[in-house]
Amino acid sequence: MSHWSKIVRRKLTGLAIGLYTFNALPIGERADALWEHGAFIVASDHPEGRSAWYTFADYYVEVLMVGEEQRIAEVVPFYTGPRLERMLSVIALDKL
Repeated sequence: MSHWSKIVRRKLTGLAIGLYTFNALPIGERADALWEHGAFIVASDHPEGRSAWYTFADYYVEVLMVGEEQRIAEVVPFYTGPRLERMLSVIALDKL
């Protein structure tokens, strides 16, 4: 674990981590932080694989899994844009 990652990990225990700081972490550390501190929203299958969306701090995170083994290919934070539109399109609003 890099010096930078250790500093960020210490921040995760007590403070919300910003989107740009989160995105600067290696993908494995982003995933670990998300599993520990994020909240699951919804998941969906699509031609590229499977996406799972989470809330984390004041933004959302999409985890893209590919292949039969569901390997994590991307852990991407976002506020708006196409990822938000995809996430909202799979939420069953009538079931809320």
